[in-house]
Amino acid sequence: MSRAGRWLRRRVLAASVVTLAVCVVVAVGVGLAVINYAGQERAGQEHDDQWNAAHEDAAGAARLQPTPEPAGQGAAGPLTVVGDLPTSRLVEIRRDADEALRYVRTVWDGPWADRVVVEVPAGGAGFRAESGRAGADGEAAVVVLPREARGPGASAAARALSGGGSGDATDGGTASPGCPPGGCAPGVSPGGTDSGIGGGGSGVGRVIVNPEVYDRLSVEGRQVVLRHEFTHLASADVTGAGTPTWLVEGLAEAVGHAGVRLAVARAATELAAEVRAGRLPDALPDDAAFSATDGSVPVRYQESWLACRLIADRVGLDGLIRFYRQVGTGAGDPRTRLADALRAVLGVTEADFIAQWRSYMDVQLHS
Repeated sequence: MSRAGRWLRRRVLAASVVTLAVCVVVAVGVGLAVINYAGQERAGQEHDDQWNAAHEDAAGAARLQPTPEPAGQGAAGPLTVVGDLPTSRLVEIRRDADEALRYVRTVWDGPWADRVVVEVPAGGAGFRAESGRAGADGEAAVVVLPREARGPGASAAARALSGGGSGDATDGGTASPGCPPGGCAPGVSPGGTDSGIGGGGSGVGRVIVNPEVYDRLSVEGRQVVLRHEFTHLASADVTGAGTPTWLVEGLAEAVGHAGVRLAVARAATELAAEVRAGRLPDALPDDAAFSATDGSVPVRYQESWLACRLIADRVGLDGLIRFYRQVGTGAGDPRTRLADALRAVLGVTEADFIAQWRSYMDVQLHS
């Protein structure tokens, strides 16, 4: 090979080496850049994940935090819970009561009690002493009506609901014996069911809770009980002389159970057993049936509930309340008021209604 050829060959090889070196450098640079970008991307994603997780945790924590108690009056109105239980337990009961009271005030519009006090004695013995009901071991709660709702014009049913207690509690919100440092939660007052404040108790609606029974109830069961008793307070002003007890108790049960996810047959187990055995009642229960000592009282309550539930199914809860008002405050004697309300609200006679009620129970309790 000539000298010129060898020189040209060396120049070509040198150029190839340079080109290869340049390619290697570029490739390494690109690779490092990709690695660096990926690392930054991962770091950024990890930061984003951490930020999202932190905010999701914060949001979750916020969702799990109890709604702060409003200062002064309760969210559902002037509600106070007093009792001999630990403050934390009274706060739980106040939340239950606040939810129930809010619902009943929505159903039954208008001021029906200046203040509502829920009293929680330490146990069953305290409940019996406060309520004046010696045989009240199985009762979860009892209502004591405001004094102006207990006059001579009130029905026997309404007077019976008033109980015999006279200890009217006071609004909460200030420190009381048994409160933690800094005072109690608004609307909670431990250290006894009678604070000794409140004068004659005019306008104070009281519900006395039996903690030994109440604590065994489900969340739904507690709402039913509290709504039931608050409904008695709400309806007291229109519960005139002669209002049948089946309607007084049936209304309270209908409002108590409204919207609660509890099967009828499960909520009325005693009556369901009777109906499935072919023992349907021939008439609505009379007032005396609610004082029986033969163990049949739960069945009478359940019969009353389904009578009022039938009315609500036909004309709505508002229609049931309209029916109740007419029976309680209409013109004429109690039988006339009942007959007039059945015709005006449902378009039926009492005999027709009883037949429909029997059929309704049969269907509801066999399903």
